[in-house]
Formats: sequence, C-alpha cells, structure tokens
Amino acid sequence: MAAPCEIDEASLPLLTGCPGTNEWVVVGNAPGGLDQNGGFTTGYGRRYWSDLFNCILKGLTFVQTILKVGAGLTLGQTVIRVNQTNVIQDSVAVILDTGVLDRNDATRISYDLNYNDPAYPGQPGFTITLNQGATAPQTYVVTYAHS
Repeated sequence: MAAPCEIDEASLPLLTGCPGTNEWVVVGNAPGGLDQNGGFTTGYGRRYWSDLFNCILKGLTFVQTILKVGAGLTLGQTVIRVNQTNVIQDSVAVILDTGVLDRNDATRISYDLNYNDPAYPGQPGFTITLNQGATAPQTYVVTYAHS
C-alpha cells in the first residue's frame, strides 16, 4: 500500500506550453537537496524552470559559420556539409545575406536539411542542400547548437 502522500504521476494534470520563469519543476532522484531540517537528501526536489533552463544552456555550444562565395563556398555550390557531433535537432538555421531562409520553399531560395544523409553513413553532422546554386557575392551564415 502506498503512503498517503504519494501520488501516481499518471494522475497529475498534463501541462501544455512552455513553463514560466518562476514556475516550479519537480525533479526526481536528485542529489544535494535539503530536507526540512537542512540536512542533505536524495529524492524528490523542486527547481525553478529558469534554473533548469540555465543549466541546459550551459551544456550547449552555439556555432556560427560564415561562408562567402569565392571564400569557402564555390560558385554554383548547392550542398553544405557540417561534420559536428551531438547537434541539437531543429537548432540549425541558414541565413542568406540578412534574411533567414525557409526550409523547402519552391517559390524562393530555400534549403533542405538532412541529419542522416545516406551519402555520409554513420557520420555525425548534417547536410544542407540549397534549392539554387550559390552566386557571387552571396554570404551564407549557418548557425546551430550542439552539446
């Protein structure tokens, strides 16, 4: 029989949306908590979402690569390969000159993104395929995060 204060997590309401800065998040099996008497304990604890968010950000590295036609990017090139481990899904963005490019838009210059390119089996990183060849004097900026 469960203790009267225990609650099955399945009975808790499912919250949607992003938590606010001062909302609490319950953490299980967490070392370094303090009990009611100020002693260290391991078990359930609470943290502010802002604290957890800062911990997550400390574990990420943000990268920005600048490619100019004629300097790192060849005229007409359509494929850019980035060999990087632990890339955070959906952190990749491609900027052409001053605007962020859309993905898979046939009405304008855009790009396709492949995290598991069959041309690079078992290799980390991602492949960007532009729907139009690079022309001079374009400058592309590729940004992404990895852990």
